[in-house]
Amino acid sequence: MTKTITQSKCINLSKKMILFLFVMVSFQLLGQSVTEIFPTRVTTNSKITIVGSGFTASTSISIPGVAIKRGSKILVNSMEMTFEISESGKDDVTAELLVGGNSTSFNIYYIAPEVKILDNGENNNVTRITEIFTTYKGFWRSSQWKADTANVDLMPNTRHDLLAFTFDGVTYSTGVDDDLLTEKNVDFDSQLFNAYSTNGVDGSTYSLNYLAMADLIDGEVNEGEMITSPEILNATIYENLVDGINGLDLGTGVTNFNQLADVGFYSSGGQLGGINDGAPDFLITQIAKAGSTDIYYYADDSGNVVGRPIKLSIIQEEVEDYAGDGLLAMWRLDLYSLQAGLNYGVAKPQIRTFTEDEKRPLRMAAFRFEDFEITPDNVANINNINMVAGGTADLAFLAYNRGSFDIKTPVITKYPVSNYVCKIPNSDDISFSAIAQVSGNATGAADEKLSYQWYKYNTPISGANSNTLTLSDDIQLEDLGKYKLQVSNSFGSVFTAVSLTQGGTPVYWDGNAWQLPPSYVEAGIVVKPENRRFIFSSDYKEMGNLEGCDCVVPSGSSATILSGSTVTLSGNVMVETGGELIFEDSSNLIQTSEDTDDNINTGDITMLRNVNNIKSDDFIMWSTPVGNYNVNTITSPYVTPVFQWDVNGSWITSGGLMESAKGYAVQIPQEFVFPWFTAVFKGVPLNGSKSVAVLKSSDSDKQEELKNWNLIGNPYPSAISGDEFLAANTALNGTICFWADNLAIKNVNSPLTSSQYQSLAYNYNEQYVSYNSTGANPPQTTEGNISSGQAFFVQLDEASAEGQAVFTNDMRYDGDGNGYDNSGFFKTNMATDNTGKQLIWLSLIDAANTSASTLIGYVEGATLGKDKLYDTYSDLVGLDVYTMVEDSKMVIQGRPLPFSDSEGIPVGVNLPAGGSYKIAIGDLSGSVFVDDEQPLYLEDTYLNMEHDLRMSPYDFSGEQGEINDRFVLHYKKTLSVDELEKSRTFVTIVHNVLNVKAFKTIKEVKMYDISGKQIVSFKSSGNSTQLNESFKFSKGIYLASIVLEGNIVVTKKVVN
Repeated sequence: MTKTITQSKCINLSKKMILFLFVMVSFQLLGQSVTEIFPTRVTTNSKITIVGSGFTASTSISIPGVAIKRGSKILVNSMEMTFEISESGKDDVTAELLVGGNSTSFNIYYIAPEVKILDNGENNNVTRITEIFTTYKGFWRSSQWKADTANVDLMPNTRHDLLAFTFDGVTYSTGVDDDLLTEKNVDFDSQLFNAYSTNGVDGSTYSLNYLAMADLIDGEVNEGEMITSPEILNATIYENLVDGINGLDLGTGVTNFNQLADVGFYSSGGQLGGINDGAPDFLITQIAKAGSTDIYYYADDSGNVVGRPIKLSIIQEEVEDYAGDGLLAMWRLDLYSLQAGLNYGVAKPQIRTFTEDEKRPLRMAAFRFEDFEITPDNVANINNINMVAGGTADLAFLAYNRGSFDIKTPVITKYPVSNYVCKIPNSDDISFSAIAQVSGNATGAADEKLSYQWYKYNTPISGANSNTLTLSDDIQLEDLGKYKLQVSNSFGSVFTAVSLTQGGTPVYWDGNAWQLPPSYVEAGIVVKPENRRFIFSSDYKEMGNLEGCDCVVPSGSSATILSGSTVTLSGNVMVETGGELIFEDSSNLIQTSEDTDDNINTGDITMLRNVNNIKSDDFIMWSTPVGNYNVNTITSPYVTPVFQWDVNGSWITSGGLMESAKGYAVQIPQEFVFPWFTAVFKGVPLNGSKSVAVLKSSDSDKQEELKNWNLIGNPYPSAISGDEFLAANTALNGTICFWADNLAIKNVNSPLTSSQYQSLAYNYNEQYVSYNSTGANPPQTTEGNISSGQAFFVQLDEASAEGQAVFTNDMRYDGDGNGYDNSGFFKTNMATDNTGKQLIWLSLIDAANTSASTLIGYVEGATLGKDKLYDTYSDLVGLDVYTMVEDSKMVIQGRPLPFSDSEGIPVGVNLPAGGSYKIAIGDLSGSVFVDDEQPLYLEDTYLNMEHDLRMSPYDFSGEQGEINDRFVLHYKKTLSVDELEKSRTFVTIVHNVLNVKAFKTIKEVKMYDISGKQIVSFKSSGNSTQLNESFKFSKGIYLASIVLEGNIVVTKKVVN
């Protein structure tokens, strides 16, 4: 084995705090600088941190001759990156770290592990433990079982503490009960062993972790799968690793402990007396089936390997090998499954697994400092012992020889915990705090006094000399990173490290409630709702909203967000393979951060969208809320036509993967018509800024109302505000048109109490539901929210250039952080919020009770001219009613506040056929029209009549085509008629002669048929109060408009 770096050189520099790996050199390459790298003395699975500036996701990392784990590079932020070593070679390697392919002047020293094998065969190169002594049934030694392996009663099945073990021909006590050993005539060398504390150990469970509990701990054998004993119900991994006297209980443990993550156990103050003294310094237990290979190594406070790692393989023994020393005993136990993805301190046993009568082998291994190449030069640098991730150690405990460590050195009794900030900058104060004491029996001597020093990475923080470090004021990007505390006295020092990371503080769903890890609770940390990282470690299906920073769904877990519930996160969503996150119809997933480097989603969600009120062969306009989604999946297993809209006015065939923010028209198969169908969108949820092209029609001669329409769609798994979308995209005419496909949208309950209105029933036969900042038309059809999965039409303003319509995360929530209603595509009779607006809807109704609608609204920001955000063009199709702005026909017209009753608003109609029609008040909103009951009059200029629309709809007859000069909406009477003169004016038609008699001079008489068409007029030649003229027209009803002296107009109905 080639060693390329000497121990003494590395250690001497470390003691002076100028270890080469921490030298503050930097390089400037392509805007990047590297100022610090640690650790630099590494082994398999070591995690290396690079500190500097200018890092990006594309920044490369390499070490010639040393393998880096694929996919392990993490861009923490622009000032920090991490990666992991995967090298597992048998030789040491020294090589320079390259960042972006360029020199950094930092060397990495790979230290190859020493291979150790424990078995009963010739491959064994470990000094075996040949016998153990425990408190099972008072006193038990493994040689008893070895002499009678068929005797089940000699297999421990209760809690029992390790009293002593025989190693290299010498029996060493553990300090649990030396008097008992003496009483049992055991010759021993007195030592003091303790289990490594779990303080400072962190990790999460996975599917192959099981709590191993001696069979009689729950007081019964042959028990069922359900857990009833409180001894089992409340057990945790942490407790099982430190229970018993000195933490040396062999009757409890955990399997596959270090499969997913490195685990570090803290110890410090190694002393020279522990070297070359013959006694073992480190104990490893293996309490289940062997076959694993685990790497152990001592490290300093920065993670640098101290000495040399050991790569230990424990070989599973077959029955015929029971007599060998590698296998000490068999023991009886129950194995309990744990919730996956939970913090070690939170995870509780779920059910008993396997059988009720399990037996497992019990082995132990012991090592001296010398096995790890610990020398007088480096022993003082030891800060922790590490287990490398990827192993399958089945532990009752890991233990160390207290005699190998100076008992007057500092020990940390309460470790600080790492903290998180969700958003940068952050105004919260962040504190790290530890409690330390002198190991053993402190005397109060001056040289025992503890001192404290905090570091950022490896640089001392000036003035940070207490057990608590508080970061105050605004937390900035440069405040993130790794911090450590050194506690020292004259006998030695101990380090403990924490980190401040951008992200959420983990809370775990245990099936009933969200739980913080115990270490956070013990530290008194209170987590604000918006700072939580939701870890759905158990199945979740709860009603209600969740607000947090980010979320994780571990493999094997299922989280269902129920209809009407919203998950609001500032950061990312991660769904692990084998996990599922389902959003029911009408639920929302909102992500607020626009910084996509911090909220890149991984893993698939499932979003459901229910559609009802559909007819055979209907088309529905869709947009995808997830990535890489095939549009043909919407109607799976059926294949139906799919189209996209061409801006020149035609549909073009489409299919395949949907583009984000694009709209697609999908025909509904017959099989989905009744009662509804559910579209299933599965993929990575879309997030962050999205844009889509908006184009112009090539036909410049086309009417302005009919060109430049683009079909786009909501790209998010949440509703967005139509108002915010329109306000942000100023190149668009400010209207959203939702495809309604002539749905039978019923008229709303009339706010008017007259019998004519209360009995009025009709349907809006609209192709589109229109919405702008004035309101929705027809009334009460939409609040202006654009649902997830919903496509819609927008019109590029003729005066604007082609470009992009942009969607952003802040369109997904209001000023209070609340999401928008995501309850569906087509809503009728929906209560809408029109606060501060004064709105009138007029309905044009034909003889079949089919109608069209127009909206006139008085709103802040509107003008009397054309307004992008407040006016909407009519589509000029079929039955139509609109108001006129300049020369344009508007189906929605916004007008300025304050309201004025002196206005007259021209109202036009398009009649698909001649016949009888009504104009009615469709709905009213606002204090002026509802509370104050502002009068509403419709003037018929053809008949010189005014009709009170509040009393009843206005009946009229009209010919096919557009009529733009007949009707005007007024808010007060404009045609003043003296009622006495009206009562003294008479009209008859007798024998084809029109006779008019009045008590004022008659100036002119105009005659109209019932359709409003003027058929003849007569002017008086003098000052007569009578007029008699030939009237040779067909039989029927006519209207006579009589203009009297003083321009008084009297209208009379007459029958010929």
